[in-house]
Amino acid sequence: MMGADTATADAKYLLKRIESIGQDEISKRDLFDKCKGKFKKMEAIEPAVQTLVEMGYIKQDERNTGGRPTVILRLNPLSKNSKKVS
Repeated sequence: MMGADTATADAKYLLKRIESIGQDEISKRDLFDKCKGKFKKMEAIEPAVQTLVEMGYIKQDERNTGGRPTVILRLNPLSKNSKKVS
């Protein structure tokens, strides 16, 4: 149960960070870089990202860049007008 509360609180934090950027998409790496004070490792943001995906606030896509694929997080345009993560 506590894990769910942490993931929800982290999801709220990530959603605010994504929305504050003012763009419709951001790479997962760039989002992590903007949240390093809260998350120590890249893996730590994964439960919150999955919560946002499951709730329909963001969508994950992969973009081939020639090396490792880059994970892109796309903000649902309707999320700005919809009910916030509770």
